[in-house]
Amino acid sequence: PMTDSYAFDVNGPIHVNNGELTITSQSNFEILAISVGKLQSNYSVAVGTPYTIGPSSYKQKILYTLNGGETWTENYDLSGTTIENANIYLRAAFVYDSSLSIVAGDRAFAFYTYNGGLATSAAKAWQSISFPNYMQNSNYSIKSIYINNLKRLFAGIDVSGSNSFIYWFDLAPNIYTDNNGFSTTSLTNGLFTLDASGITAMDGFINDTNTGLWITYGSNIALINIDNSTPPASQTITQKRSLYSYK
Repeated sequence: PMTDSYAFDVNGPIHVNNGELTITSQSNFEILAISVGKLQSNYSVAVGTPYTIGPSSYKQKILYTLNGGETWTENYDLSGTTIENANIYLRAAFVYDSSLSIVAGDRAFAFYTYNGGLATSAAKAWQSISFPNYMQNSNYSIKSIYINNLKRLFAGIDVSGSNSFIYWFDLAPNIYTDNNGFSTTSLTNGLFTLDASGITAMDGFINDTNTGLWITYGSNIALINIDNSTPPASQTITQKRSLYSYK
């Protein structure tokens, strides 16, 4: 914005003059999740609802940027896959580094790329991840993803009519070369159930012994400490607090 022509207050309104915002991309679907690489901030992925709605096909696409959002590219690798047979929302995304990103959503549909989302003539950039069969119904939805630097993926899964849970698995060593997709059941995996429903968000950190997951679920925010052994020997919920919202 122009000097002396705007106001910014982190506890109040933001005023921006006409013409001071630049639209770099305008999607034709509702974006529900954006992930920006923590170590490579030029890399981001955006996903959400289908861009066409039925009655027999729900077209999906993924947006990604390699230059900090200056330009966004549309990827149509999900075209023709089974995700387009139903009205599936992609609700979670995680950019691990400049190569590896993962997106996921309703009915445990999930996909990964190991080349930054760039499709080539030889192979699609986005390949399928198969979660356990019982998660592949309308009661289950992946709402959040976190991958620690041991390449252990944690998925926050909401379950209609039941408590949410965290499902984890260790990514395969060949994740940066595998263009055939994979099933999580063939990898070291497990889960632990939360004490309430409605998980909405998750982020994490790791130290020498534990992975910490900050999660929001139900009316709570909590820190879960998970030891880094295989499989984790303990999961402890600490610093649990109630969330209050005002409308």
